Amino acid sequence: MMHDCTPEEFESNVRRIARYLWPSAHGEARMISGQERDGYFETEECKYIIEATCDRKKAKAEKDANKIKQFILDEKKKDDKPIVGYLVTKDDPTAEQVEIVRSIKNKANIIINIISFSQFEAKIIDIEDYIRLRNAYKFGSIYDPASGKYSDSLKYIDGTARDINDNIWPAEEIARQIAQGERIVLIGDYGAGKSMTLREVFRTLVKLYRTRKTNKFPMYINLREHQKQDDIDEILERHAKKLGFKNKSSLVRAWNLGLCHLILDGFDEMMSAGINSRSTKMRDIRYRITAPIRKFVEDNEIDSGILIAGRQSYFDTDSERKKSLGTDKFTELFIGDFTQEQIELYLQKNEFTIKVPDWIPSRPLLLGTLLVQGCINSFTRQQIQDPAQGWNLLLDEIANREAKIEQGLDPVAIRNFLETLAAIARNTDDGLGALDNDTIVKAFKIAFDYTPDEDTLVLLLRLPGIGYDSNDTRIKKFIDRDFASVCAASYLFKNIDEFKGDEWGIISDTASSLSDLGISFLALRCSEKTEKYSEKIIKRLLDTGNPYIQNDAISVATSIDIHLEEDINIDGFSIDSLYIAGDYDLHNITYTNSIFNSIQFADDIDIKMAPTFENCYIVNVIGVEGNKKEDIFKSCDIDFLKSRLTTTNAIMSTTLATQIKVLISILKKIYIQKGSGRLESAFYRGLDTNAKKYVEDILRLLCSEGLTSIYNRKGNNIYLPIKKHFSRVGKIISDPNGDDCIIKKALEL
Repeated sequence: MMHDCTPEEFESNVRRIARYLWPSAHGEARMISGQERDGYFETEECKYIIEATCDRKKAKAEKDANKIKQFILDEKKKDDKPIVGYLVTKDDPTAEQVEIVRSIKNKANIIINIISFSQFEAKIIDIEDYIRLRNAYKFGSIYDPASGKYSDSLKYIDGTARDINDNIWPAEEIARQIAQGERIVLIGDYGAGKSMTLREVFRTLVKLYRTRKTNKFPMYINLREHQKQDDIDEILERHAKKLGFKNKSSLVRAWNLGLCHLILDGFDEMMSAGINSRSTKMRDIRYRITAPIRKFVEDNEIDSGILIAGRQSYFDTDSERKKSLGTDKFTELFIGDFTQEQIELYLQKNEFTIKVPDWIPSRPLLLGTLLVQGCINSFTRQQIQDPAQGWNLLLDEIANREAKIEQGLDPVAIRNFLETLAAIARNTDDGLGALDNDTIVKAFKIAFDYTPDEDTLVLLLRLPGIGYDSNDTRIKKFIDRDFASVCAASYLFKNIDEFKGDEWGIISDTASSLSDLGISFLALRCSEKTEKYSEKIIKRLLDTGNPYIQNDAISVATSIDIHLEEDINIDGFSIDSLYIAGDYDLHNITYTNSIFNSIQFADDIDIKMAPTFENCYIVNVIGVEGNKKEDIFKSCDIDFLKSRLTTTNAIMSTTLATQIKVLISILKKIYIQKGSGRLESAFYRGLDTNAKKYVEDILRLLCSEGLTSIYNRKGNNIYLPIKKHFSRVGKIISDPNGDDCIIKKALEL
């Protein structure tokens, strides 16, 4: 690094620049007329004499200027070849140094230039012009979702990158390490904030360069702009052209001379010109594509830092990534979602101090999208309180972004592809998939109506939300259940009417249920239509005969309060946990030959409204008294049966004040019941006339105290729990005579 190099090292750096400035001259330090000269270079046209100093004193500048003067005067006696002197200072020369050199050269009528190292370096490349143009250009995948253009409006949140030992690496530390010549690879999933981090590292490196804490400037290249380029020089020249940097060759010279630290963003976004159309080995394709990156790594100066970033899911294994990128000895950093504290800080830094829903996504991309599109403001107006609406926005954003990367692909088709792939993924027990290349191609054909070429297959390798199975690197899977469920739910809604008769296509082998968020998403899309249309959709889902899709249909029906009239048999079903709400009549539902780890009944369940279970194996049943078991479970094998004495009826029979009874009943329905929210109408069920009159006031109190959030779906108020208050609510429920302030406020109603 320049700021702590020795005088000898500084002199060597100056000569290195000089050799590149005057390549036809052999330059070196030499003794001339009994005096050591830091550098002497002679071309056919001119002679150059150089002195280099780290000293900022006037006396040192005077001494070096006189050495240069004496050399020039002696050489003029030998021939008429022009002679130019340079006094190169490590930092900007002081005013006194400039003045003394000016005085010496004017008196002797000779040419002596006193310049800083950065000024000397700029004779090769105008670094400040590059930095100016690079700052004005887009960084990686940072876009304004609304306009599709590069956006610099969102503020950066530090501390999201961690190493393998879970140590936090702020951007400043990453930049400091790069400035010291370290090599780092930053890995993260789609939307985790890689490009934002790299931009911050770039800007920090610029500061370090300008303050002379490193003698190298940062070069930031978006690899997605260099698809099908194999030659480094071509990449650098195109990079210069993209920026509007006029002297393209100077950027190449700067790289070859080792004048820069290198940042490469998007190793998963390159394509290769040398892919043979007959090749089917994706690892071979990936290896060919990343050849320029390996060349950059191999050619990088030993004291120059390099930072490479991309998506983890692009490669089958860690070893393949290291081999393909040439990063075996790199420090690996991983970047993930925001913590709750980081979410709050992010909103504050972006001048949003308003209260936001408890469910707000922790994925930086989605959160940034909501900010840029002004959706955060609309939270206070209850325009996007529904989690399902937020995820619908995310799917559109993903599709739009991917379409920008791969021109020619329609964003609607990209979303359809993801949804199709998720529908196929439901054929596995966890709903995440076992997706080999043939399956991916099949999903693509369904969504796009044509077979993808190999360049497009490369695009599919980096689709967000999809990674490789840790147990089988030949297989891909969704890395997030909610992401997969929302996509699959969207597929069901869009396509359920397209299947003919009893031919159910890719959903016929569905072997997993949707997550709560997936159910909420499907309920949202149904609620956007008329009740008659929603009933039609639910009827079609039930008609599939697939037990998992049938259960989805029942969950959606209960969510949007559509009652099922016909008898329904769900056979061969298996699920970890099933929750039976107490405010919906399910007596016409029968589960047969099914397996449940846990079945939990709502506190206010009327046994006459519960479904029936026949020939099922169940590990745990919670919420049914022993003498009622035979009414529900027939020929079932149950390991554990737990009764609940704290049902709504039990609460209402206590001597507690009516207001407190209602409070406890509502809190239990919001916090204890599994699901994606509770309809306001549900809070009235099981209450007598006197108690019902307190429901509205209690709900208003819970909202004002921040114990619940509310959103409206097609005229129906839906209430959600607040995650950070689970512990507090548990204490209120267990001790309704306690001293919690909300108990006191409820008594005052």
